[in-house]
Amino acid sequence: HEMYIQTLSAYLTPEQVESVKDSMTYNKVQVTFDAYCEIFPDLTDSQKAMITRQLKAAREVAIDGGSANEKHATFDRFKETINSELQGAGHDVEKAFKDYEAKHSVADKAGSGSAASPN
Repeated sequence: HEMYIQTLSAYLTPEQVESVKDSMTYNKVQVTFDAYCEIFPDLTDSQKAMITRQLKAAREVAIDGGSANEKHATFDRFKETINSELQGAGHDVEKAFKDYEAKHSVADKAGSGSAASPN
């Protein structure tokens, strides 16, 4: 996809290229980042930067994936790294995801909808 990105870059601003990449991957970078921030409200700036780096790296690989399932599987592999880093930094990742799922399950039953879980 490198040639494609180079061609886009000749006609679009860097911000527009980012937007195209996000569209090609269902805006998973922002959606997943937002969910991590909700699940782990005490993330440090450096942890947020690590999450962003990992998600953008996932996006670069996922762009080449054919189906939506292939793209999602790529993000899942990178999220394993994120979760491992957070666990190593003292976060109880499993409990945080269970709490998040339970919170959104209650919200769904109340009819308020929910965000997508990054897990």
